Amino acid sequence: TPRTRPEIFVMGNRNPWRMSVDPVTGYVYWGEVGPDANNDGPRGSRGYDEINQARKAGNFGWPYFVGPNAPYAKVDFATGKVGAKHDPAKPLNEAPGNPGIRELPPAQGAFIWWPYAKSDKWPELGSGGRTACAGPVFRWKPEFEQTGGFPRHFDNCLLFWDWQRPFIKWARLDGDSNLVGIEAFADGAVACGGKAAPGAVVVRRPSYAFFGPDGHLFLMDYGATWGANKDSAIYRISYVRGALPPTLAMAVTPAHGKAPLELAMSAAGSRDPEGGKLSHTWRLLPEGRKLGEGESLQARLDKPGVVEVELTTRSEAGGEARQLAQVVVGNTPPEVRFAKPGAVFAEPGAKVAYEVVARDAEEGKAGLAARATVTVRIGSGEETEAPGLALMRQTTCFNCHATDAPLVGPSFTAVAERYRGQKGAADKLVEKVRKGGAGVWGQVPMLAHPQHTDDEVALMMRWVLALEPGKSGTRVNRGLAGEVTVPADGSAVTLLASVTDGGGAAGAQGALTGAATLRLRPRQVEAEAAEVVDGPKALDGKSAGGGKFLGAVNHGHMATFREVPLGDVKGIRLRTASAGAGGKIEVRLGGKDGKVLGTLPVPVTGGWEKWQEGVVEVPAGLGVSDVTVVFVNPGKGGLMNLDWVRFEGQAQPGPK
Repeated sequence: TPRTRPEIFVMGNRNPWRMSVDPVTGYVYWGEVGPDANNDGPRGSRGYDEINQARKAGNFGWPYFVGPNAPYAKVDFATGKVGAKHDPAKPLNEAPGNPGIRELPPAQGAFIWWPYAKSDKWPELGSGGRTACAGPVFRWKPEFEQTGGFPRHFDNCLLFWDWQRPFIKWARLDGDSNLVGIEAFADGAVACGGKAAPGAVVVRRPSYAFFGPDGHLFLMDYGATWGANKDSAIYRISYVRGALPPTLAMAVTPAHGKAPLELAMSAAGSRDPEGGKLSHTWRLLPEGRKLGEGESLQARLDKPGVVEVELTTRSEAGGEARQLAQVVVGNTPPEVRFAKPGAVFAEPGAKVAYEVVARDAEEGKAGLAARATVTVRIGSGEETEAPGLALMRQTTCFNCHATDAPLVGPSFTAVAERYRGQKGAADKLVEKVRKGGAGVWGQVPMLAHPQHTDDEVALMMRWVLALEPGKSGTRVNRGLAGEVTVPADGSAVTLLASVTDGGGAAGAQGALTGAATLRLRPRQVEAEAAEVVDGPKALDGKSAGGGKFLGAVNHGHMATFREVPLGDVKGIRLRTASAGAGGKIEVRLGGKDGKVLGTLPVPVTGGWEKWQEGVVEVPAGLGVSDVTVVFVNPGKGGLMNLDWVRFEGQAQPGPK
């Protein structure tokens, strides 16, 4: 057709998000985020979010229509005069810059639509924010009855959701893919937005979903707010045929101790999803001896060794669930602490010697040094340790290898360099670790490690192969003493000492690990890296240190920096900005209600990133303490931004 483009399948979109294609019909479904208007007005309809269905190429209305083809009026933008409303049957594009056709295809109304308010047509969609998303159409197969896939009941149903409100629903379709009705997704098992029955999965913001070939649903949860969310998740949801298994809450304490060991066992908090009563049976494995029945139980274990307590819980309807808890009888973990250094700052380029003291109640000090590692992490923040590294620290890997320097065997960084970019390198290394070998790095053989599964070794090798010379943010040193060099940029350095015993006095009770952590704090700390942040949010900034600052600050908000060596601090410098109400910052010793060391006025600077610096003097004679900054301006919000805090020593420059 002249003045059209063949690659355009659908026109008339405002903000499409999350689409899918029905594999049987080829029909396209997508969510459409609509305008913000709450109410109808002279220029036309209130805003709606939409789920759309395209059976063939077509026009879906925007910007002339929204929702059920609710029209907007023609407007003379020079005079502001509101004219007649557009006709869905014959929409005309009379824009002066229109390069395409003037007479548009008839507009198609939305498949499902909802406003901010409760929908008259579909009140079950609720009210509130709107971000419509279209998921997949479920197509049932008989084999799903054996794989745990979704049941035939949901065959030919479209899954859709709202990311903002949030909710998850089914749109039931007939044989011609027409909408029959809207149904709940999985009430009682999956809840949205934080309201849930006990034991239900809470999805904060459903973001993406698809059905696997076995009929299981994979669902991505974005998390509670914008940015990187610790509560984000990916769920695999299956369907249980017959009685649902109970949800268990099992507690066995203590997990280890001297023999004889008095155990307290509890199943309190376990529930039957179908509302029935539960029965609980406790056994000791591997011998299979029955310990007793009931929601709570006491037991005494006399024989040293590693055992498992098994809880079997049954519902009245026939559902059953089992859970195990490992118990080590006759052993306790080593006591571990850093003897030196004390709490010190990470001065750029400084060499800091460390010494770890470890003692085991059953074994004393003998042999502990050979089973000790000190993990050195460079950089601030609470990064999660890579699963592969966590596994390696529990093995003998670091007896023969270090991160950056050769020991008995090559450094892990050298291994990564040798195999970098090689196809199949990971699989080759997994086989070599499990079976052992020699000749690649010299004549010293590497022993086989059959005790580890392929998956475990694959995780370890993933960490190794990601290492780069001079760029490793994590190093592992063997032994109880050593030295670490603070980076030239003064980054934070965290030392994690881990000591594993030999399994008790007889060596057969099960090895246990003790740990201690020491943090060498940089003098200048990004505000968002505070160990405790109560109220403010970490926001992106163009001129802020590290590209972020603490913002959205209201009266009473606070941030705490842990274990600051104040004996080496003369003043605390803060970098602030305010385009809001301004106020003051109270610097307190300890927590929010601690002694006030000083107060820094924060005037309005005229811009949220128009930074200024001020200093709060610190009196002499203080030791190691938490430092808390409290933002103050009673009754006000939007006070200020805080970029960083600098703990200045005697050699630091004065105010700028």
